[in-house]
Amino acid sequence: LMGPEEYELAALHAGLQRLKHGVTTVVDHAYPFHRPDLDMACVGGYESSGVRWVCARGIMTRPHSPLCETFEQAADRIRALLADTPATPERLFVAPVSIIHATPDDFARAAALAEELGAGVYACVAESPAERAVWRRETQAKPIVALDRAGFLTDRTVLARGAFLDDDEIGVLAARAASIVRCPTPATNSPNYSEADQASLADLLAAGVKVALGSDMVPDLFSAMRAELHSQSLSSGGPAVPSSLDVLQMATARGAAVAFLGRGISKAAATSDLPTQASRIPIGELSPGHAADIVLIPAGSLLDPLLEASPTDLLGAVVHHARGPMVSDVLVEGQLVVSDGASTLVDDHELDYEVERARSFWQYRFDLPADVGGVWFAPSPPEAR
Repeated sequence: LMGPEEYELAALHAGLQRLKHGVTTVVDHAYPFHRPDLDMACVGGYESSGVRWVCARGIMTRPHSPLCETFEQAADRIRALLADTPATPERLFVAPVSIIHATPDDFARAAALAEELGAGVYACVAESPAERAVWRRETQAKPIVALDRAGFLTDRTVLARGAFLDDDEIGVLAARAASIVRCPTPATNSPNYSEADQASLADLLAAGVKVALGSDMVPDLFSAMRAELHSQSLSSGGPAVPSSLDVLQMATARGAAVAFLGRGISKAAATSDLPTQASRIPIGELSPGHAADIVLIPAGSLLDPLLEASPTDLLGAVVHHARGPMVSDVLVEGQLVVSDGASTLVDDHELDYEVERARSFWQYRFDLPADVGGVWFAPSPPEAR
């Protein structure tokens, strides 16, 4: 099975890929961690990429035993992550993957561990009717009710997806000040699921739930904005909710608020006379006192959409027409990390070569057909360029 080298390479490649598509901050729900040091390798990859990162350290105690760890192993490794890497409580979520991958008791234990460490908690919840059925079968309760009983819902809780929630569950989320990250993916937008079955963004916002936008495994957050607009317009029957500004804020300022949630002081640190971590510079908007996170898109890329709509409607042009590959330059906290589409920190060609070499090795080892996922064209070695 894959080891630390592959995990670090994957985290580096994914972080850099998202930077090039205009994403300055990632929350990576990473798993499985079936061997020691895999989570540390992920942190190494994040650090090398230049992206601002938060690790939602996945806990997977079932169902595939070769890929699982015990909760005790996970807890020990999470403590080591804080002790031996740049990870801090502020940049860490204790994150049971889902009810499919962790037991109800794991969620309660994760909440207690996060409280001890000063971290947040994170999980994929209410992804599908089938997943809701597992919660009911194992806890005799709806997902949000079961999580509330387990002490998992606080103002430091982030739940990914949250597509299938009823009004009572939305009320509980609002009362606990928990956050939802919407991920408009093919799974939640499947024709097998009626829009009427899913919680609308309007209902979540009206109840006071904090909502951000995620891109799941897709690096292009601009595409996620449009997918959310499309999905919600279908469910509401009109374009009023959300607006272009709503989804842009979900991807920027609201996303920043959900990613960090004011965490970072553990129970032990709160009772200690030792100095605690300095306050983080605010992110998520371009204003005085905030970090200089800037994504540049050449105006020429949006010229035709602007002329078709309104020459002054920059917001609409960005939300409705921008794509990740249009991004030319990216600054994170004032540091230029992408220039003219290329990383300033990593040799792109060498990274592409290493990623392709690893992919080819595992494809051969598992005897996968050559056409899985499309045709692959191996890049030439860096020295041949």
